[in-house]
Amino acid sequence: TPDDLFYYLQKDVFWGRGRFDGIGSFSERIDGRDFIEAILEGSPAEQAGLKVGDEIVAVDGAAYHQIRSFRGKAGRTSSVEIRRRRDGPVETIPIDVITISPVEAFGAATLASARVIERDGFSFGYVHIWSSLGDSERGLVEALARLRQ
Repeated sequence: TPDDLFYYLQKDVFWGRGRFDGIGSFSERIDGRDFIEAILEGSPAEQAGLKVGDEIVAVDGAAYHQIRSFRGKAGRTSSVEIRRRRDGPVETIPIDVITISPVEAFGAATLASARVIERDGFSFGYVHIWSSLGDSERGLVEALARLRQ
C-alpha cells in the first residue's frame, strides 16, 4: 500500500515512478519500537548525524511511521526525536525532508559512499553498493573512477 516502503521500491524499479518523501533512512520495528537499520550515504539523515541503531521515537511531535511521518513535507525540516541507547534521553534533531526516488537515491548513495581507508600502510577502496538497478550501476562506475584519482 502507499503506507509501505516496498510499494515505492517496486513502483520505482518497474515503472520509474516510485517517489516518496523521507530523510534517507530505513527502519525496522522491533518489540513496538522503531530502529534505524540503514542510512543512505549523503542523505539528510546522514548529514544530521543519525546512526544505525538509533531509535526513532517521534517526528514533529507525532508517533513515527517510516512513510506517513514525512508525507507532504518535502522541502521542509522535520523535528525527529531519537534515543541513542535503551531508556536514554530523547534528543530532537532537525532534518530536511526530501523527495526520494529509490533507484536514483541508491545510485547517489553508492557514489557518496566511495572512500579510501588507510590502515597500517595499506590503502583500501570502499564502496557501499546499494543496488544493481538503474542509476546504482552508474553510481558504482563513478565511485570506482573517483577512487582511482
